[in-house]
Amino acid sequence: MTYHGNHYIYLCAVKLNFLAMEKEIKRLISNPLTTRIRQSTLGFALGDCLGVPYEFKTPGSFKFKPFDGNGTFGQAPGTWSDDTALTLAMLDAIVYGEYDDAQHRNNLKRFLKGDYFPDGDCFDVGNTTRSSIYCDFAISTGDAFGNGGMLRIWTLAALSLQRGWTAEKERELMRQANGLTHSTLPLYMDCCSLYCGLLQTLYRGESDHELYRTQYGELAKRGEFNRYRKVAGHICNAIANVMDTFFKYPEYTDVMEPMRDIIEKGYDTDSNAALLGALLGARQDIPEKYLKKIREVERIEEIFEKFLKNT
Repeated sequence: MTYHGNHYIYLCAVKLNFLAMEKEIKRLISNPLTTRIRQSTLGFALGDCLGVPYEFKTPGSFKFKPFDGNGTFGQAPGTWSDDTALTLAMLDAIVYGEYDDAQHRNNLKRFLKGDYFPDGDCFDVGNTTRSSIYCDFAISTGDAFGNGGMLRIWTLAALSLQRGWTAEKERELMRQANGLTHSTLPLYMDCCSLYCGLLQTLYRGESDHELYRTQYGELAKRGEFNRYRKVAGHICNAIANVMDTFFKYPEYTDVMEPMRDIIEKGYDTDSNAALLGALLGARQDIPEKYLKKIREVERIEEIFEKFLKNT
């Protein structure tokens, strides 16, 4: 086939541009910080899909089996829930290295239509999140203390570290993003700050987490925290389960050990395991043999790469 000169030059330029973009993505992915953030994202999805079959079940009523199918929602093995879908909607709201509130709102509406789910089926969505989106984010969220907000805004911990945000900017953007569907009162934001701060130490490769163990201990002494730490789905319950399990396993032979522990606590198994998975993935790589069992994992990788290009 013969091309006219200008057409041939154009095609060469397109190819060179594509190769340059591909090279840049490979460079970004091989960066140690990026590697930790990527593994954290995949660890989150892993925990989510491992916990999906057991959600709402009481402790002692089941035994955890990795990549079990059917269960509470009748989903195929390796299917992620609204938790990972919310995370992807948030990652997809990063534009030119900044959180884009308008894009986030639009993505949450797409989320409710199933756009960020492996089968296009929006299932297992918290009532507060669903109501807020349906009402175009116009309802009060002051008393909404479910863990759904943190299932999105933890990703801002990664962006903050990459962009070198001040603590004030980080907290304000977390408040803005979280406030669309959940409370921004001190208790909620303190839980988020504790989790995100610990996550950032793992992204930086630090092994000393005593500061966050101490902060968790102080938070656990607060009466308002203890009133809700055993209420399934509450932000305090999520933090208590995740922190207790994370500090219990400074080392493990297989990531399924801590996953089994937190999932067999029952109730909000997917959310708790997802948040734990983000921490575990940030600390050490998730084995490829497990990643291959996450359905549509390529979609997660695709959105993560887009997030990288936008940061």
